[in-house]
Amino acid sequence: MNTIKSAIFCCWLTALAASAWANEGEPAEHALAVSGIFGKKAVLVIDNGPPRTLSIGQTSPEGVKLLAIDAPVVTVEIDGERLRLRLGEQVVQQEGRNTNGEVSIYADDKGMFSTDGQINGQPIKFVVDTGATVVAIGQSDAQRLKIDLKRATPAHSQTAGGIREISMVKLNSIKVGSIQLHNVDAAVLKDDDLPYALLGASFLRRTEMKREGNHMQLKKKY
Repeated sequence: MNTIKSAIFCCWLTALAASAWANEGEPAEHALAVSGIFGKKAVLVIDNGPPRTLSIGQTSPEGVKLLAIDAPVVTVEIDGERLRLRLGEQVVQQEGRNTNGEVSIYADDKGMFSTDGQINGQPIKFVVDTGATVVAIGQSDAQRLKIDLKRATPAHSQTAGGIREISMVKLNSIKVGSIQLHNVDAAVLKDDDLPYALLGASFLRRTEMKREGNHMQLKKKY
């Protein structure tokens, strides 16, 4: 029994999630347990259901994504919100009620602050880039998001690889966590497919940014 216990790292997350079908809008209660950490895999038990063994980057059928493991800490993502769960620590998450325009982003094992978000209501992965003057996306993402490049403004950008041809557009909305901004300037990199979108200054300057170590907090200004 002791051997079994020593092989399992346990921590619990209790989340209150708003439910559209619940009576009088009362939130449904969900429980997530990280019942095991084995190398680059973690075993999650969600709402007392069957154990889900996830590798880093995988998402459970219930919508819980495993982002990183640094035993005894596990980082997961729920509805665009990242949570770091430490052994023996209990965290309370009120999903759907975080309307104060704040979001926490944690650095991955490469030191990049990445998070899932939305552009024009469509899902996309962001990496925070404080050196980028605007939000930047690749051409394939622009096509997937149905951005009309015929109405874009041609421009050029100086990058580490030289002068690049870009198309300047105005995005209807960008959402990261509970922060949603409208009419955000962005650059589409022509003939280039970025593996993720760059969350640049056209979004970041409309937030207050605080960074402590591998934790970054953004708060909506206006």
